[in-house]
Amino acid sequence: MKPHELELRDVNVFYRKTRVVGDFSAKFQPGMITGIIGPSGAGKSSVLLACNKLIYERNGSSTGRIMIDGKNINDKDVNPTKLRRHVGMIFQEPDALPAMSIANNVLIGYNLVHGDASKKERALALEENLTKTGLWDQVRNRLDSSGAQLSGGQKQRLCLARLFAYKPGVVLLDEPCSALDVNSIGVFEELLVSMKGSYTMAMVTHNLAQARRICDWLIVMFPDEKGVGRIVEMGPTEEVFAHPQNPLTAALLSGKIG
Repeated sequence: MKPHELELRDVNVFYRKTRVVGDFSAKFQPGMITGIIGPSGAGKSSVLLACNKLIYERNGSSTGRIMIDGKNINDKDVNPTKLRRHVGMIFQEPDALPAMSIANNVLIGYNLVHGDASKKERALALEENLTKTGLWDQVRNRLDSSGAQLSGGQKQRLCLARLFAYKPGVVLLDEPCSALDVNSIGVFEELLVSMKGSYTMAMVTHNLAQARRICDWLIVMFPDEKGVGRIVEMGPTEEVFAHPQNPLTAALLSGKIG
C-alpha cells in the first residue's frame, strides 16, 4: 500500500459565512506524521474535516485546493463516500459501533470495498487487522461480542483496525488520545509510529510532549485578530521545538499560552 500525497493550497474553511481557517497552505509528507498544534479555536480540527469533506456535514465548507495525488477534492465531481475510502479519520472519542460485533466493527468498511470477498478472505482480513493493532489475542474468543464492551484504548485500536481493513492512503487523527489513559496512550503512540511509511498522517494534538515524541513535522496554528486560524510556523519537529521562529510558537511551547 502506497501513502497518498496530500497538499493544501490556499484553503479557507467556513461555518456558514464565518471563516475559521484562512489561507492554509501545507504539504503533508507521505509516510510521515505531521502534527498540527496550537491553542483552542485555531481551526486545527476544521482543517482535518475539510480533508475528507466531513466539514460539509457540519454546516461548513471549504475553498481552495485540497490535493490528494494531484486531484482537488473540492471539485464537484468528487464523491465524499468514495473519497473517505482513501482518507480515513480517527476522532477524539472512539467510535466503536455499539450495535455491531467486534468483527463487524472491523469489517464494515472492508465489506464496502470488497463486497465480493469470500468468507475465508473476510476472516483473514479480520485477523490481519486486529493483529496489526495488537487486539487479536485479546478479542479472538469474543469476536461476536459488542464493541461497546471494550475499554477506551481497545475501542480506539478497534477503530484503527477498521481503518486498516479498507486501506486508505491518508489517515487523519483528531486528538486520538485525549480520552485514553496513560498506558493506552503509550500503546496507541507505538501503533502510530509503526504505521509510518504506509500512510500519510495528519494529527491534531494539544499534547505537546506527544507531538514531540511521534511527529516528524509540525504545523503551528493561531487565530488572528479576527479569530481566523492561520499557520504561523512549520518545520521539522525538533527544529520547531529547539528554535521556534515565531514568538507565538515560543509562547505555546513554553506553556505561556495554552
